[in-house]
Amino acid sequence: MDSPTDMGLTTRNLQSQLVTTGTPFVYEIRDKRGKPFRHCGSPRDVELVLEQYPSSTYHKVYLSKPPETVDVSYTSMEQEKQLPESNLTPFDAL
Repeated sequence: MDSPTDMGLTTRNLQSQLVTTGTPFVYEIRDKRGKPFRHCGSPRDVELVLEQYPSSTYHKVYLSKPPETVDVSYTSMEQEKQLPESNLTPFDAL
């Protein structure tokens, strides 16, 4: 039988490895002219990209802290109209 991770599920141990702590950041890969062209989330991804583009460089870019609260606007909608009841005979009544 497949393991839970093969089916797209994760275990608590795997989830704890995915959680980031501290200041969030990404690695920005820049070409030889200094223009950013790719972002990576792990050092392993950076290594793979630098193998393909050896003249590129990478830099750690810290992300801004997300806001504590978010203002969300809303719109009122009219109440949905319900469909009329069916006059068909159910299968189990036949």
